[in-house]
Amino acid sequence: MAIQRRVSRWRLALGVLGLCSILGAGTAAAFDTGFRDMKFHDDERERTIPVALWYPSEGAAAPLTYAGIHAGHAAPDSAIAPGRHPLTVLSHGTGGNRFNQFHIAEFLANNGYIVAAIEHPGDRTFDNGDFGTAKNLYNRPRDIGFTIDALSADTGVGSHIDGQRIAALGHSAGGFTPQWRGDISRPGAKLPALPVVRQSHRFRRSHR
Repeated sequence: MAIQRRVSRWRLALGVLGLCSILGAGTAAAFDTGFRDMKFHDDERERTIPVALWYPSEGAAAPLTYAGIHAGHAAPDSAIAPGRHPLTVLSHGTGGNRFNQFHIAEFLANNGYIVAAIEHPGDRTFDNGDFGTAKNLYNRPRDIGFTIDALSADTGVGSHIDGQRIAALGHSAGGFTPQWRGDISRPGAKLPALPVVRQSHRFRRSHR
């Protein structure tokens, strides 16, 4: 599927700023938080992307430990709340992992967002060999586009994503990643969420 990619950097920046304003708005929580740990394999790049997914849920959230060290609060593997919800892709910094910003993810899910915290192979905890390379700069933004496509096609998640409200944010290198290339955005979306362009990917759910 060929897609014409035409989104300016200022629009990307405004999207990030708009989402930041929401984070500081103190919106009253409306949902419990659900959690799933997923993996998707990109056949084109031979790259498996771990995705920690937080989302609005009707399940009862309870204390939950992520990766054995992060004390959170969510309902694991619970059903996603009915309807379509905005999607936010969360990118960690260099040497980080998908659980680093779990507190932000839980907050957003509690307020109605689906949050996909991705993990960048080669630039993550205990696997940092691509740091400082062109390969890393090439793959990081493509990990975001691939994850959006994979989640949108997933039978358990895709029908709950509002395709007109998709954003990306992150910490350090993860904050820069969504703006590295403007072509990961879809024309026509409404701020404060970033519009996202669907890229042409071959992907499958990984059970590795």
